[in-house]
Parts: sequence; C-alpha cells; structure tokens
Amino acid sequence: MPDPSGLDAYPIVTFSWILLYKDYPDNGKATSIRDLFQWCLLDGQNYATKLGYVPLPTSISEKALAALNTVVLGTPVALMVNEHLARLLA
Repeated sequence: MPDPSGLDAYPIVTFSWILLYKDYPDNGKATSIRDLFQWCLLDGQNYATKLGYVPLPTSISEKALAALNTVVLGTPVALMVNEHLARLLA
C-alpha cells in the first residue's frame, strides 16, 4: 500500500525486480518479452495508481528501458555456446 491510513501505519514501497536473459535464441520469444516489458515500463504505468501501486519515476523507467534494449534478439544457440566456451578458455 503506498499510503495506508492509521497512526502506526507506514507505506511499504519497493521495486519489483525482473531478471531476463541477455541472449534469446528464439527471436519470437525475445520479441514478446521485450514488447511485454516495454509496455509495462511505458503504457502500463498509466494503470499503476488505479491498481494501488506507485508509478515508476521517469528516471527509473528510462534506466530499465536502456537495460531492456540490451536483450539480443535471435542469437543462434551455437554462437552463444561458442562465445561462452571462448570466454571460459580465455
């Protein structure tokens, strides 16, 4: 609750964290995930207050969008494995 009533009440506010893979071999899944979280960070914020949540500050949404934009679409599995092995062997 962002603003509970009562003398001894205080708001409980925290961020929700979403952990995503950076590389998705399935382009359709990667696109769907990016679309979902872009909606959450942009248009979805319009529903926050009505649902009892505090909208994200613009600075936080911008940082989250920048991180979301680093998700790689359609990286082939073989390429991901080879890059991972190269890092391990380096």
